[in-house]
Amino acid sequence: MADLAECNIKVMCRFRPLNESEVNRGDKYIAKFQGEDTVVIASKPYAFDRVFQSSTSQEQVYNDCAKKIVKDVLEGYNGTIFAYGQTSSGKTHTMEGKLHDPEGMGIIPRIVQDIFNYIYSMDENLEFHIKVSYFEIYLDKIRDLLDVSKTNLSVHEDKNRVPYVKGCTERFVCSPDEVMDTIDEGKSNRHVAVTNMNEHSSRSHSIFLINVKQENTQTEQKLSGKLYLVDLAGSEKVSKTGAEGAVLDEAKNINKSLSALGNVISALAEGSTYVPYRDSKMTRILQDSLGGNCRTTIVICCSPSSYNESETKSTLLFGQRAKTIKNTVCVNVELTAEQWKKKYEKEKEKNKILRNTIQWLENELNRWRNGETVPIDEQFDKEKANLEAFTVDKDITLTNDKPATAIGVIGNFTDAERRKCEEEIAKLYKQLDDKDEEINQQSQLVEKLKTQMLDQEELLASTRRDQDNMQAELNRLQAENDASKEEVKEVLQALEELAVNYDQKSQEVEDKTKEYELLSDELNQKSATLASIDAELQKLKEMTNHQKKRAAEMMASLLKDLAEIGIAVGNNDVKQPEGTGMIDEEFTVARLYISKMKSEVKTMVKRCKQLESTQTESNKKMEENEKELAACQLRISQHEAKIKSLTEYLQNVEQKKRQLEESVDALSEELVQLRAQEKVHEMEKEHLNKVQTANEVKQAVEQQIQSHRETHQKQISSLRDEVEAKAKLITDLQDQNQKMMLEQERLRVEHEKLKATDQEKSRKLHELTVMQDRREQARQDLKGLEETVAKELQTLHNLRKLFVQDLATRVKKEDPKWEFPRKNLVLGKTLGEGEFGKVVKATAFHLKGRAGYTTVAVKMLKENASPSELRDLLSEFNVLKQVNHPHVIKLYGACSQDGPLLLIVEYAKYGSLRGFLRESRKVGPGYLGSGGSRNSSSLDHPDERALTMGDLISFAWQISQGMQYLAEMKLVHRDLAARNILVAEGRKMKISDFGLSRDVYEEDSYVKRSQGRIPVKWMAIESLFDHIYTTQSDVWSFGVLLWEIVTLGGNPYPGIPPERLFNLLKTGHRMERPDNCSEEMYRLMLQCWKQEPDKRPVFADISKDLEKMMVKRRDYLDLAASTPSDSLIYDDGLSEEETPLVDCNNAPLPRALPSTWIENKLYGMSDPNWPGESPVPLTRADGTNTGFPRYPNDSVYANWMLSPSAAKLMDTFDS
Repeated sequence: MADLAECNIKVMCRFRPLNESEVNRGDKYIAKFQGEDTVVIASKPYAFDRVFQSSTSQEQVYNDCAKKIVKDVLEGYNGTIFAYGQTSSGKTHTMEGKLHDPEGMGIIPRIVQDIFNYIYSMDENLEFHIKVSYFEIYLDKIRDLLDVSKTNLSVHEDKNRVPYVKGCTERFVCSPDEVMDTIDEGKSNRHVAVTNMNEHSSRSHSIFLINVKQENTQTEQKLSGKLYLVDLAGSEKVSKTGAEGAVLDEAKNINKSLSALGNVISALAEGSTYVPYRDSKMTRILQDSLGGNCRTTIVICCSPSSYNESETKSTLLFGQRAKTIKNTVCVNVELTAEQWKKKYEKEKEKNKILRNTIQWLENELNRWRNGETVPIDEQFDKEKANLEAFTVDKDITLTNDKPATAIGVIGNFTDAERRKCEEEIAKLYKQLDDKDEEINQQSQLVEKLKTQMLDQEELLASTRRDQDNMQAELNRLQAENDASKEEVKEVLQALEELAVNYDQKSQEVEDKTKEYELLSDELNQKSATLASIDAELQKLKEMTNHQKKRAAEMMASLLKDLAEIGIAVGNNDVKQPEGTGMIDEEFTVARLYISKMKSEVKTMVKRCKQLESTQTESNKKMEENEKELAACQLRISQHEAKIKSLTEYLQNVEQKKRQLEESVDALSEELVQLRAQEKVHEMEKEHLNKVQTANEVKQAVEQQIQSHRETHQKQISSLRDEVEAKAKLITDLQDQNQKMMLEQERLRVEHEKLKATDQEKSRKLHELTVMQDRREQARQDLKGLEETVAKELQTLHNLRKLFVQDLATRVKKEDPKWEFPRKNLVLGKTLGEGEFGKVVKATAFHLKGRAGYTTVAVKMLKENASPSELRDLLSEFNVLKQVNHPHVIKLYGACSQDGPLLLIVEYAKYGSLRGFLRESRKVGPGYLGSGGSRNSSSLDHPDERALTMGDLISFAWQISQGMQYLAEMKLVHRDLAARNILVAEGRKMKISDFGLSRDVYEEDSYVKRSQGRIPVKWMAIESLFDHIYTTQSDVWSFGVLLWEIVTLGGNPYPGIPPERLFNLLKTGHRMERPDNCSEEMYRLMLQCWKQEPDKRPVFADISKDLEKMMVKRRDYLDLAASTPSDSLIYDDGLSEEETPLVDCNNAPLPRALPSTWIENKLYGMSDPNWPGESPVPLTRADGTNTGFPRYPNDSVYANWMLSPSAAKLMDTFDS
């Protein structure tokens, strides 16, 4: 620990906006803000470190509340952030928000991103290990959200008295995505419910724990920091939330735990000597965050509604009390050996000074008690005592030894008592741990029994329903039975009638038979005719097919031309014509027409391009048209005003005209009368003068009136003609006005379209310009990044080489027992090669004191190997030095001096088991000679024969024996697969590759992570998800190895990519049973693939099961079934008499063998009581059974046995 420092708990206050129900209810917004740190409620101010208004964004809240804590945690401090407030006040929104929304995400997802961004920017010498836990406190029980089976976890204390949750799932994470996946998984298991105040009300307190450990690889300094992210459930009033039933019980527990939290805050704020941390599991877990070694930030979430005013005031008072609490923080640092040494020396000096001071004071005290007056210059002086402590090498001899001795005795007694108390305390803590574990187990048992009880009740109800249904069915069947009896009677009567009619039908059958024979003859004739017609039809079909083929070829040519036309006009959708019966001339004409159309289309496309080139001119004309349109609009408005004024003027003129016409008519009538009177007077005068008669005067007057009337009629006609002309002029003007208005509307629409087109083109041009700028900038950035990365990679490569060389020089310490002279080793051809290492065949001289040369295999690393590969090779070296078993690869020695590290191991003649099995697929007909007899030369060596089911079971049994030995040695292989099993001479299995295999072997099924490869398809489920490797995880891999053996080297999980395999294994998916695998063998595989490791069998049980399979008298593997590429058993074409007798290894047998020999060879068992005279049952290669007399001596047919017990029994029988 570093030096201690005090800091206050930071309290942030956040107000959410009014929700929809509060707005609809008409609630008032009661919060008033003064600056950034004060809020006023009911005229009372509340001050905090920061107050966030309702409009504050998630990012701003995170920057002010949590951003600094990321740096503190990565510097070795502990941190805690938790949200407190009433229900529906926005706590979960503040802590989590929308997890995958960049703007809406809360503190937890942002702090995860920030942690990794900060790590990426730190020194390369720092190595980080991050693990996360996620659990909730529901009904005062701690429940693991990442493993729902853990429902009642307990709280314990570590050696530093810091509380922690025991048994909680911890997951190592390497990226923000993995953390977010973990959060999503845990959140899906959290308890939520619907209340009157919140649709997604949290019913538990959730705690997300991030544990960051870092190590400086240069200074070896180790720092660790924990970050608790807590989302508390809100306090509730039942009258407001309307909680009932289980929700009410949840609310009671929530309020109880929040009350305990308030008591702890109050005790800490008042400085009380007793703080009730143990009143609640939540306060127990957060003990270090409240008054301990932790930087704590509390976000109090409040509702601004007047409806929740009392709860808001209570929350603000809680925050003010919490603000007064002080935590004592320090860096969590793990000291190195040198630092511990310095600290020890420092404490030793302090102890020396204090011991000197105590002795001085005791001496002075004794002198005072004895009545002696101590002078001032001899009294205790701190500086003088410190000086003497540094200058004197041994303790000061006191004048009074007796009290010093007493003090020493008391001191010794106190140490003994202290040790005894510590032992008692340790025992009590151990008992407490045991009790907690027992409580946890009992809780899980209770939950399990409850589930079983519910299942039993459901089963009982189902049984009752089935019983009722069966009773009803029984009644129905009884009724049917009665009805059936009646039907039987009727059937019997019908049978009697049928017997009577049988004779008649028999006669009819004879007649029909004769008729059938005649029809058969006629049918044969028709069949012959039909055959000839079919032959003709076949010829016609051939001709038709030929014509169709020619038509199809011509149609293909036409379609090709149509496709070119489609490309030219920009439409590739060419439909195939339905009819194919056109003659050649029609196809030719169509092709010429299409060619002509193709040239015209190309011309049209060229013309379109020319039209596109005139687009600029059109744009200019469009601008001119816009100007003309504006002028026309102005003129049209002027004309409209003029037309309106003219219309009004015309109406006035018409009115005046009518008035004038009326006055003219009146004046004309008056004028006519006056003229008539004047004429009368003149005529009277003339009459007087000329003495005319009255008739002449009257005639003259009438003529005058008639002339006036004609004149008046002409004037009226002329006026009417003028009115019609004016009306026609008005109509023409109105038509012209309408046309101008329509033209104006058309020009306006065209103007709007042109404007929209221009805006769209401007927008696209702007987007293209921006995109081009971004592309150019990205190209420049990428170029710079590539140069930087290349330089950094070259630097890392050089550093890695130097580090490997330095590490090799450090770890290469000669071991006389295993060191082999490099000069006595001659390297040969390469047997296997990977990315960082290889295996070569070599010859060793005087190996282990042997005379001559010995063929061995040598493992080595390439020049580009990293330190991790070198550590793997050294790890394998150390493991092989400890093991010695016939089914584990044997280590002969190593060359560690004057060159690269070389491991000398046993040479396996047939390579890996995977390759050996795949090669065995080719064995079959190749072993048969001409004439159907076996080629004896092919069977000279027992290892070159075809595989049988006994061989495969033997392989699995040998591997299980080796793994049983490794399990007893407490060794975990971690990469058990057919590629890592070597086949030595005599088909002996050798387990190999302890650490190097995942980098030496190139496999498609590997997933690269960092610089290593992980055998995903062979790994146990707990190794994949939790990185846990145990002997039981090797059992899982052994199950996959069994599948490889049965399928003769097939790839596990065929067709399933590794990234999809994760989800499949979670859902319980397992590989299906191969066709050539027995049910019992497949059942053993499924047992190895159990989800829970403790339910899988151990290797000792697996060995026993395999041995039982070998001794049972039935075929567990049907090798006649097809394998992934070939078949094991081939049909050699021999008849039953010629079928040769073979044993389990396909070796030929004589015609007389004892059954004990067969049992020994096939199943590894013997029956010593077999009678010598009785025939021997024997099974042929084709599966048929026969019997033969006992063969007197079968030792010449002894072969490789499947078990030691079988070999022993066979030796006994031969003797």
